[in-house]
Amino acid sequence: MIFGILILLKIQNFLMVFNLEVLIMTILIIDDNAIQVSLMRLYLERYPDFILFSAYNVLDGIQIFQNNQIDLCLLDLSLPGQDGTVFLDFLNSLEIQIPVILITGVHFNLIKEISKKYNTYYLRKPFIEEELIKLIHQITGKIKEK
Repeated sequence: MIFGILILLKIQNFLMVFNLEVLIMTILIIDDNAIQVSLMRLYLERYPDFILFSAYNVLDGIQIFQNNQIDLCLLDLSLPGQDGTVFLDFLNSLEIQIPVILITGVHFNLIKEISKKYNTYYLRKPFIEEELIKLIHQITGKIKEK
């Protein structure tokens, strides 16, 4: 009986280790445009290894971030109340370094300047699905085929 329990524990340990190697990535989308959020979710939900969270403002994004293990953030810069740089300042204050992709339509020179200051990536709106997926893959290397 003890031998059977040890084998079962070894098998469960193996399965737990194996499951940890699955490429699961949690992505937080922060954008005030519901259509844009729905579009990004549509693109990303095609990949079973992504767990998605959405927020429509910085404060909700911070709350989701604090309550979950987030691996990547898609962040709009132009948000009501507080812009996206407030979220970037929040990450910097905690000395947390996760990849952030700025998703915005602001002037190209401004987005390059902000991206350089905060060490982020960026995509200009409008963008297509392939651009987003390619950039996520370049940043993390964690995209499997659909």
